[in-house]
Amino acid sequence: MLYLLAKVLVWSASKIYCSRFNYNKEHLYNGDKPLILACNHPNSFLDAIVLGGYHRRPLHFLARGDAFKNPRAAKVMRALKMIPIYRISEGKENLDNNKQTFQDCMEVFRNNGIVLIFSEGISINEWRLRPLKKGTARIAWMCWKEENIADMLVQPTGINYNSFDGPPKVMDYRFAPVFGMNDFELNSAPEFYQAFNERLKKDLEPLVLDKEHKDLQQKKNLFKKFLIALPAIIGYLVHRPFYVQWKKFISKKTKGTVFYDSVMFTSLMLIYPILVFLISLFTVMLTGNAVFWFLFLVLPFTAWCYKEYKAI
Repeated sequence: MLYLLAKVLVWSASKIYCSRFNYNKEHLYNGDKPLILACNHPNSFLDAIVLGGYHRRPLHFLARGDAFKNPRAAKVMRALKMIPIYRISEGKENLDNNKQTFQDCMEVFRNNGIVLIFSEGISINEWRLRPLKKGTARIAWMCWKEENIADMLVQPTGINYNSFDGPPKVMDYRFAPVFGMNDFELNSAPEFYQAFNERLKKDLEPLVLDKEHKDLQQKKNLFKKFLIALPAIIGYLVHRPFYVQWKKFISKKTKGTVFYDSVMFTSLMLIYPILVFLISLFTVMLTGNAVFWFLFLVLPFTAWCYKEYKAI
């Protein structure tokens, strides 16, 4: 239930946060076999949030192990289908916990589920594919060689943004054809890891776009800009005082990290509906007129108009 609610929130928030959302389904795997989504990782946890919000099947995510230290947070994260993965930077003593992580992944695959893996290992705000770690290859080896999950497939997935500093944003998600166990020799783990990463790199490189790529550019539409000008101005005047202060707060909290865009998107996704509800409630109570409940729809519409106006 929590996962479904999150999908609805992500979908709704992206309509205001994004000016364009490209979700190229040409090679998107639509079957029900177990699947690894092997992705690049340019924008922290926003990559997983949005992909999970738009993919038709539930996704399980590998997330930083240190985020699971708080028991309450860990409970929520597991309800959102997150699985902890521990890196050496989080302490060598935690690396043994990855044995359970790998077994959790195997259980997902046995139930024909999907695990989203960021194959670069770390997130950096860049417009290029970075060297791939062995984690994705290791999980594939376990599936195909050790656990006899022979029907597990791998889908290379490219995630792209026109910027990493807030809306209005172009988001671009694209997929390469899946590949599977029969594409490799399973004689030696080191040789398999190398062959797997070479194949994955070859498939991912065309999916990771340069900043100047035409699919990451805003599109001009002067007629549309004229039509939405008035509600866009209203949206600007109503939302700017809150947005400017919130942006300063998030910028300060995430300074020097790759988390700004992700935290900004997620915090607005959670806070904005509550803020709009409170404004609507206060206005209804102040005026005694129930018609002002329409503000709950009108205010997001003006925010959407301003986003579209700014992007054109």
